[in-house]
Amino acid sequence: MTFRGAGGDRLAGLLERPSGTVRAYALSAHCFTCGKDVRAAAVISRALAKEHIGVLRFDFTGPGSSDGDLANTTFSSNVADIVAAVGAPFHAAHVRNLLAGDIDAIECGGVADVSIGGRMFRIRREFLDDLSDSSAEATIVGLQRALMVFHSPVDAIVSVDNARWDLRGRASSQELRVA
Repeated sequence: MTFRGAGGDRLAGLLERPSGTVRAYALSAHCFTCGKDVRAAAVISRALAKEHIGVLRFDFTGPGSSDGDLANTTFSSNVADIVAAVGAPFHAAHVRNLLAGDIDAIECGGVADVSIGGRMFRIRREFLDDLSDSSAEATIVGLQRALMVFHSPVDAIVSVDNARWDLRGRASSQELRVA
């Protein structure tokens, strides 16, 4: 399936449909440099479908099968893509940490090619600026819906601690378990 993202680009999505009665629906928002077809997203979506939960997973603007250029996105535009479909790290500032060695080049030149997880991406200054202005807490509270977060405890780029925060901004006492 395809739909228009917040910036008007065509985004590619896939809906895992359960057989029988649907208990709920979920939206899978993968890491910002991955795509809807990353193995973990596919395995989790199919497992949820077996439990009668429909799952929409999609490619954000730029990566995967979606149109657009990752270099022209911001954290807020990624959040807007999620809204168009219906956080990645809970705290957007974590993404800035991934770019620590390249921040000066991005800020001075307005854009720079950076390596994230062994892949090259072009990141613009606007992406960095936008990270400071985003608030996952406000977005989640505004959902007024249940939210379930999955995150790999062995992710070498984004720590599982990003999935362990409650809405009061402190570490959750509940440990996540891998099924």
